Amino acid sequence: MLHAPGLQPSLRAGEDRSVAPQRLDDFRDNWWTGNRLDWPEGPTRYDSEGKVLPTEKSEVAWLTDEERRLAETEYERLRASGSATAFVTLAVLEWARTHPNDPRSPEALARVVRLSRLSHEDEGKARWTRRAFQLLHANWPKSEWARRTPYWYN
Repeated sequence: MLHAPGLQPSLRAGEDRSVAPQRLDDFRDNWWTGNRLDWPEGPTRYDSEGKVLPTEKSEVAWLTDEERRLAETEYERLRASGSATAFVTLAVLEWARTHPNDPRSPEALARVVRLSRLSHEDEGKARWTRRAFQLLHANWPKSEWARRTPYWYN
């Protein structure tokens, strides 16, 4: 996910991102926010006066009842995790902490620091970003990724 900030757990109606999924969008259209998870509701509908009608759960015809229940469970877990900033950063912090010899950890930590700059606001973002920055510089101070990450964003 860190290599594809255009990924989102839902499809978007209307205009898509203005940059390729593999690039960070300078206007913060990266991953998802906690309030922008709109699956499994259907598309926005309007009445004759232009007022938004309540959305209904969309039904995917080819899913079995068991697959639909599993998808709803996964969706609720993802929604409960909040934004991508929270979801990704906390996963990277846990991985780097428990796998200190993994050569991918410095890059992942540097990427979540950058993610925080170009992602939507989140309640714990500054704390998590600071922790990622500190872990990167404490465990891999001479790495290329530490050199490329001289500061963290509040």
